[in-house]
Amino acid sequence: MTRILSAFVAITLLGTATPALATITFTMGDQGSGQGQEVLLNDSNTQGLTVLGHTNQSLDGITFTSSQIIGDAPNGQSLIAAFDAIGGDQTTLNNLTFFATDPTLGFSRVEFDLTNTANLGDAIVVTLSGIDQLGNLFTQNFTTHLNGQDDPVGTNWLIATASDGETIQSISFNTPDGTGFSDFRQLRLDFANGVPEPATWGLMLLGFGIIGSQIRRNRSRRGAIALA
Repeated sequence: MTRILSAFVAITLLGTATPALATITFTMGDQGSGQGQEVLLNDSNTQGLTVLGHTNQSLDGITFTSSQIIGDAPNGQSLIAAFDAIGGDQTTLNNLTFFATDPTLGFSRVEFDLTNTANLGDAIVVTLSGIDQLGNLFTQNFTTHLNGQDDPVGTNWLIATASDGETIQSISFNTPDGTGFSDFRQLRLDFANGVPEPATWGLMLLGFGIIGSQIRRNRSRRGAIALA
């Protein structure tokens, strides 16, 4: 029985191991298709270092955190801005992290816009970071669209996609000191479905076959001993 359990544990670990090519890929461009669920903020009047939201379909919670005071700007649904004080003036947003409030949930794809308006937002470079289910960190730098200089004007669509069994546990962005965006808006996301990949299924079936073979072998041995 000990050998059977050992075989099961070994195969299970192999089946849940992250594939070598698993990664979180970042891209920047126009708003994509198949955008996923929209994320809405729970209370537009709340300001602080943490803001809560939820998806519009599954109603799963999403937590936003920052080292700045953040909240919902008055002119946008699911639009997060930074403020110089609680109830104070809006200022540039230079860092934000978001993740599923339920730690068992992860994302397969996220999409959002970092906006630079004519009178607020001067970030030229942004660093996007993602952490997977194993704690691995993926980062990439992007040059932003400044208002009046590029097309689309002031719109920075950033997309993170998990592949080959990867799950996105959190996404962050930050800009160099003294720069930032006017706001973070239009977050859409897809949750990872948790269905094993074909390779994982193959390892599991192989494991079950090994376990079944071991059980049959043990039964044959016990039968031979009983006849003796």
